[in-house]
Amino acid sequence: MGLYLKYLSMHIKSAMEYRVSFMFLFITALLNPLGNLAVVWFMFWRFDNILGWRMDEVMLVFGLTYIGFSLAEVFGRGLDLFDRLIRLGTFDRMLVRPRSIVLQVLGSEFEITRIGRCAVGVWALVSALDSLDISWSTGKAAALAFAVVGSFCVFVAILFLRGAFCFITVEGMELTNILFDGGRETARYPISIYEKGFAFFFTFIVPFACANYYPALYIMGKAAAFPAALAPAVCAAFLAVCMLLFRAGMGRYASTG
Repeated sequence: MGLYLKYLSMHIKSAMEYRVSFMFLFITALLNPLGNLAVVWFMFWRFDNILGWRMDEVMLVFGLTYIGFSLAEVFGRGLDLFDRLIRLGTFDRMLVRPRSIVLQVLGSEFEITRIGRCAVGVWALVSALDSLDISWSTGKAAALAFAVVGSFCVFVAILFLRGAFCFITVEGMELTNILFDGGRETARYPISIYEKGFAFFFTFIVPFACANYYPALYIMGKAAAFPAALAPAVCAAFLAVCMLLFRAGMGRYASTG
């Protein structure tokens, strides 16, 4: 953990060397989620609800999704750029160092400026919680915390899947981008508004619904605690499977040369 924090400290110091550039990148990172928020606002300006979901309820799901996505972008950037480590031979150097490969890959890159997207997600979440009439309990507070962690785990898991795919080919990374960026666009709305097959995929194959939809239902008092209680375990299991695939790919790696 100490080494990981050292990596993080070095990247922060590097980013702060060019503070004007950092601020511009930070502000730029805000534009995409703000644009998505504007789309949601205009949609509800035209329609009162979407299949029974009000704007504040959708904002709750939106906030949970964007917090997890942005944190994965910040702390999982090394996996997102893993194809570059393979192409340049940097991964070969990591293999001969007496430290965890996963730790080195995660510590190789941090996208600190993307924390701006997290700020938009936090604002959306706080705004939604303030608008909703929620009877808080220990279980609901725990569900909210686990939903944020679960969302982060699912997005990081997809990045591990991307890394595993890089051991087969470093071309065609758009396949995993469909899950990472496409998953973000899908998960920012309640999964119940989609067709059954689509909802099944993003519940039982790539469990975005377990990270935000079911916890949100429980927090708003629209569902029992049982599905929300299972959600953290499902997200953790998905992350574990993707990490195992990454390690399996690493086992067959035969050097860049």
